[in-house]
Amino acid sequence: MNNINYIVIQGRLCRDPIVRHLASGSTVANFSLAANTRYKSRSGETAEETAFINCTVWGKLAEWLAEHHKGELLLVQGRMKTETWDQAGNTQSRLVVICDEVHFLDPRSRDAASGTGKNATPAEPVLAKASDKDNPPF
Repeated sequence: MNNINYIVIQGRLCRDPIVRHLASGSTVANFSLAANTRYKSRSGETAEETAFINCTVWGKLAEWLAEHHKGELLLVQGRMKTETWDQAGNTQSRLVVICDEVHFLDPRSRDAASGTGKNATPAEPVLAKASDKDNPPF
């Protein structure tokens, strides 16, 4: 039986996605999200902390991400994966979100995807799924 490994995060792109085309023909995009959390401290003051989350996406969705930029608001759905590598004889690791779906929530992202211009009425969030190989989101 598999355990549950599912995550949903809303945040802003920390930088433009880095898109690479591998020798195998696959496309991969790496990006980071900044997700803010507000809470009340023990003294009753409102405080805020930011988590920076590394994300990876593959295929047509990775190619589509190349059109998006730092600061855009996203909602990602996927699973957590531990990446490990050897650096100077020491094993390093980090958690990464492998994204299955990406929703762009900024009106400017919706306008660009629909080609309606910046004065358009807000529409539904732009949605792309990694499984939509035959139906790219653009």
